[in-house]
Amino acid sequence: MLLAKRISLLLALIIISMASALVWAKITKTLLVIDMQNKAALPRNFRSSDILPAFSTENINWLGFSDLHIAGGAQFSEESLRTILQTLKVTRLTIIDLRQESHGFLDSNAISWYGPQNAANVKLTDEQVEKSEAARLNLLNKHHKARVYEILSKTEDGMIDQTKMQIYPVQHAGSERELVEKYQLNYHRFYVQDFHAPVPNEVDRFVNLMKDFPKNEVIYFHCRAGVGRTTTFMVMYDMMRNAKQVSFDDILTRHAAIGGKDINELPDEGSFKYKAAEERLEFLKRFYEYSRSNDDNFKTTWATWGANN
Repeated sequence: MLLAKRISLLLALIIISMASALVWAKITKTLLVIDMQNKAALPRNFRSSDILPAFSTENINWLGFSDLHIAGGAQFSEESLRTILQTLKVTRLTIIDLRQESHGFLDSNAISWYGPQNAANVKLTDEQVEKSEAARLNLLNKHHKARVYEILSKTEDGMIDQTKMQIYPVQHAGSERELVEKYQLNYHRFYVQDFHAPVPNEVDRFVNLMKDFPKNEVIYFHCRAGVGRTTTFMVMYDMMRNAKQVSFDDILTRHAAIGGKDINELPDEGSFKYKAAEERLEFLKRFYEYSRSNDDNFKTTWATWGANN
């Protein structure tokens, strides 16, 4: 009888402990969240121009697509990065990080600091983001454990409203550049606000990098979820390479076909994402014209072209 009471009490304590880790509330502050636990799996929304979908694609224009050698998806963990390399069958890879928000790795788990609408760094310069991110990671390294939240749901206006908290031991917290360069891979970061088109400076930085990029080098693009920003930049690179021979709609269609976002499909007008999505679509239409009219290997910058067109 006494043993049964003790077991009942223990079960009750376990239930209370589990419940206390779940939070239902509209959260307006920035939280340390898990993006991907360290496991040997491909990131969410992984796709590649070298791996076409199994379903019939006979009505899709694939001209020049397999020559891009690009892949995209969500944020990876360390084990997931190894899985990407194995899947793409490469030892050399260029990582294009499209995240404006502060992020990094906690003992090989992918983490980030998520604010309302994932816009915690929206008022910061690129340099300020770097400093803030480094300070956050350094602070983690001063502790033996950290509270990390899993986002379970968000409100329609982009606020976290349900989370699950877990305590993670801290042995080492580091940046994405640190992890990528550990594997002797190339790393480039472009600071893009979630749900938005890139600002002109980031566009020019990207064009400058990609205009002479080796044609046989494989690239992995990623943001947090591997959807909007990732699709945008994969599309931009495709346009730089193929706008003279493939239509705007055909380029967007083939990226949606392999698992990217259908950028032509806008959210409801009442959504907080609507205006940004509309502006992103208009940006890509103009970037297509910029790429199609290019005749100097993109020596004319996006900013210069935009001022005259």
